[in-house]
Amino acid sequence: MAGKRHLEEMRFAQTSPGRERERQVQSRPRWPLSSEYLMKTKLHPKDPLPAIVHVGTCTLRQGQPTPAEISADQARLVLADTVIGAEPCPICRPETMLGTDLT
Repeated sequence: MAGKRHLEEMRFAQTSPGRERERQVQSRPRWPLSSEYLMKTKLHPKDPLPAIVHVGTCTLRQGQPTPAEISADQARLVLADTVIGAEPCPICRPETMLGTDLT
């Protein structure tokens, strides 16, 4: 009797609305291609690696944690602000598309 109930609970868990939501989230593309620019943020404030700004279609960011979507104005701001210290991706070179001189 306990085995049958366990099987019923397992079937319910696999078909429950929460499980369906989980499948939908997992099937979505990891990064939306509609984003103009993306920023890979630091993991914590003392992280020695800088925040990196990417063009929305950059392939270098694949396999990395999900970056934050930012606008062109926000990208210019974080690249120019020395306190934030974000750096442009060396592959997609967002500063050239933004018309920003970082020297």
